[in-house]
Amino acid sequence: MSSLEWTLGARSVIFTGASTDRLLSQKLLRRWRFISRYLLAKVHSRQIQRFLPVLTEAFNHPWVAGVELKIRFQPGGETTLGRLWRIYKTLPTQSMHWDAPITITVFRERRGKKRQALCMSFYITNGALYIAQIQGVWRTDVPKELRAWPKIFIEACRTFAR
Repeated sequence: MSSLEWTLGARSVIFTGASTDRLLSQKLLRRWRFISRYLLAKVHSRQIQRFLPVLTEAFNHPWVAGVELKIRFQPGGETTLGRLWRIYKTLPTQSMHWDAPITITVFRERRGKKRQALCMSFYITNGALYIAQIQGVWRTDVPKELRAWPKIFIEACRTFAR
């Protein structure tokens, strides 16, 4: 049997393994969902851009070098062309693999360059904000005041939703 089943209270969770996840139909379904969420984000881009001042205020700390909010067309990491453009324009490198079209990156200064430190991606469907990913970059030394950064992200989302 290739699937594992757990019972969590009244709900069952079934894991079918990685082989089902790599089927062409599953890849197309994931891509379709991402594109539809991207289009919804583009439609609501003015409202989404109002989230940036809330985040900047929430991460107001000398350690933070900047906060960036983007609406991405593709899931995953950066393309080769995007990496070359960042080198040409001397923009900070991006090493994160994104799971949702609306992305937030908190940068820190390290060795004179802006580097990714804390990241979140989310999407909006039916007027609700769904967090798809909260992730920190490996070997990031977050100061004591920002150690609860996932909680800060979630509280900023709650403030924005009101």
